[in-house]
Amino acid sequence: MCGEKYFAVTISDLWVVSVLYGLYVALFGGSIYVLIRRRRNTLYAGSSIALFLLTTTFAAVSLVGVLVEPVITADSQLTSGGQTVTSCDPGTSSPDRMQEILSANIYIIVKSATQMCISVIADGILVHRCMVLWPQVTRRWIGISLGTLLMASTALNCASLYYQVEFYLLNSRQGHSGSREQLLKVIQMGNKFGSANNMMDFAYNAIITMLIAHRIWSLARTLENTLGRTAGVRYRAALAIVIESGSAILVSQVLDTSLGFSVSPTYAVSWESLTAFYPVRPALDTTKIF
Repeated sequence: MCGEKYFAVTISDLWVVSVLYGLYVALFGGSIYVLIRRRRNTLYAGSSIALFLLTTTFAAVSLVGVLVEPVITADSQLTSGGQTVTSCDPGTSSPDRMQEILSANIYIIVKSATQMCISVIADGILVHRCMVLWPQVTRRWIGISLGTLLMASTALNCASLYYQVEFYLLNSRQGHSGSREQLLKVIQMGNKFGSANNMMDFAYNAIITMLIAHRIWSLARTLENTLGRTAGVRYRAALAIVIESGSAILVSQVLDTSLGFSVSPTYAVSWESLTAFYPVRPALDTTKIF
């Protein structure tokens, strides 16, 4: 049945985002309580609130995007190996469908811009926490290295966002006569920058996870050698949480990048779930460690 696969992907995408958002809301409440009542920190509290507002915006746009696109959701098929979405009846194009396509392009741009802001804030929190753990001499070089990677990742994200805007302009231009190949080329360029950004993010998260984990392990070992095995119990618990949350992000990024290269129709699900999972890590670390 035409449209069944796209409908399933769309609903699965919305379901995954909703589940992860519900998990994040619970962790956000716990992290705010810790940052305000137990260990007051204005910087982390402000960043956490900003992440919550951005993540709520992302989840809301995902929901609205499905609700206001009934024609696309129910009467579309995936073509070109999952790269493009076309009508089940390619020979016809109703005004309602054209309007929904333009609206869908706007929603994608808004979600991509929101995702970029979420990534920058969440990664910035991790950079600050990593720098605080290390001595003053090492701290500067760690900040410069991680900051460079973060800026490079943001630049790639901006490039991907540019091609999404370009795709929208091609679709919305009055009297547009551009070929399908032209639109497909814009999509492919955006996907290339998106995949490059995913790989850069993977390297960044792998490095920062190892730096934080190594420093916590080093502190735990020093305490245990001085005061005994029980002195490092709390540090080892924190180490486990850092490794688990970091590994979850890394696995999600590998999956997202792999699906992007394979041009899988489930790429949208992995991308949106990764975006919804980004703020979970700093909230989890705050609740359980800091």
